[in-house]
Amino acid sequence: MKISGTILDSNNEPLHLANITILNGNFANKLGTIANDNGCFELENDSITPESIFKISYQGLIPQNFSADELDDKKIILLETTETQSVFTKKEKPMRVAKTTQPSNITEHFIKHKNLLAGIGGIVGLILILSYFKKRK
Repeated sequence: MKISGTILDSNNEPLHLANITILNGNFANKLGTIANDNGCFELENDSITPESIFKISYQGLIPQNFSADELDDKKIILLETTETQSVFTKKEKPMRVAKTTQPSNITEHFIKHKNLLAGIGGIVGLILILSYFKKRK
């Protein structure tokens, strides 16, 4: 089954690197994905059933849970926690919190830099191939 959607904050700004994680079944907390730069996500896996429950979360915002059958190009808006909201008065415009570009874990780091790492791997592979043919001469 395939799930998909777009994750936004209360200002309709995309939430890059928002987490989407399955909470039940054999793959509980082991299967998931992250939102791209536009807040969009897509995940397809044979172990996902319509009853699978997914947690949508982003640091500093209130997480939400959805069943897989609800996640068909769904637009999801995550709200700020009450602690953050109570700091602002009604007349003040809420201060935007800068989004960090630093990945929170090693997997996100590799996803973010996959093109660079693929290029480095290609160069290393080319060097190995050239050295092999040089030795054969």
